[in-house]
Amino acid sequence: MKTLVIRALSALSNPDLDTPILPDYDPSLLAVFSGDSLSGLTTAALWESSKGSLGDSANLDILTGTPFSVGTANGRNYLDFNGSASSSYLDSGDIGSVSIPSVSALMAVNFKSGANVNPGNILSLIGLADSQYFYARRLTDGTITVGVNALQQLTSLAVAPIDTWVFVAVVCDGSGSLIVIDDSAISGATGIATVNKIRVGANLGGAIYANMRLAHAEIYSRALSISDLQERRSEIMKNLQ
Repeated sequence: MKTLVIRALSALSNPDLDTPILPDYDPSLLAVFSGDSLSGLTTAALWESSKGSLGDSANLDILTGTPFSVGTANGRNYLDFNGSASSSYLDSGDIGSVSIPSVSALMAVNFKSGANVNPGNILSLIGLADSQYFYARRLTDGTITVGVNALQQLTSLAVAPIDTWVFVAVVCDGSGSLIVIDDSAISGATGIATVNKIRVGANLGGAIYANMRLAHAEIYSRALSISDLQERRSEIMKNLQ
């Protein structure tokens, strides 16, 4: 009953039924990047975190390149990443030295067709001197790969389609990883990282850029279950699928 009341109150505080209701209170929630915060903008050089324990330190800012275009799909706002055409990506501030034996990243993403399709990272958590990291990336063959530090990676069997909104979730629990693309899932082994920065739209060296539209992202410092992922998918992908 308490959960139902909380959800009802959340719905009342978010009357726009086209946009996702943000997660209920969860101490493991680090940051949420929602298209709602881009409302009324045509371009953006800053994407503020809407919720999470990292607070303003998680806010994403352009360190290189030009501001991103803000688009709309079925009432949902998104940032438009143009791959090597714009050479732009987003970095957070210093989030401290965060040890992440477990991490989950959930995204509403649309991979774009065209000349700039490349394996730029969708989302990364980067450690000091880039020596430790967690990343999620779309490869040129359309599969998604997730990795923790060097040589510890898992690649999906399913292909993430082009020019279609998909739900992508990557989960690490310290000993294994899970990649979910809509209804397809695969698991395997990875490791542990200590990170101090969030990066969206480029690889660790900031030299290979993602070609995508991103409407929503959530980052947790725990391994979400399949049921958790599917519950959040229904909100994250609202009006996009």
